[in-house]
Amino acid sequence: MKTKVNELDVCVVNRVNASALYVHWSFSDAIQEMVEKMYQKKWNDLAFALCIYDVTGLSVTFDGHQSKRHTLLEVYSNQTEAFLKDMDTNCTYVVDVGVYEHHFFALIRSSRVQLGTSIEPKQLDQTKWSWSENAPQTDYVHDDCFSTYSYYTNEWNKVNQSDE
Repeated sequence: MKTKVNELDVCVVNRVNASALYVHWSFSDAIQEMVEKMYQKKWNDLAFALCIYDVTGLSVTFDGHQSKRHTLLEVYSNQTEAFLKDMDTNCTYVVDVGVYEHHFFALIRSSRVQLGTSIEPKQLDQTKWSWSENAPQTDYVHDDCFSTYSYYTNEWNKVNQSDE
């Protein structure tokens, strides 16, 4: 059975470069309903924010209270992503997404992400490449309908069953 996006509660933070982060989040229908009942407002009528914590050097499990510093960034109720630019380098961050109605109420937390002084791609020494003229050996039974990304078929009943 496939999990649908509206069934997930997730907050992911990725490093873009030495001073920028990309944050993506989603909330399940169940969380949205719970928050609507708590605040007695529709989801789209609530104010939301990201709380960005600097947890550099903290070795304990972060619980939202012992950060070195934090800041709030207001976001829209229908927003699901944000780029955080001009972040301090050599810092470790955690991001909470939550409701911001008179005070901040965290709904979901990301894992830690560390920014370095610079993130440069590794330089590859091309003299180490060992090229082969022969195609790699495969064990695929259906080579004519397989790709590394997708499986192609005209059997619609199998496609419909996989979506159930």
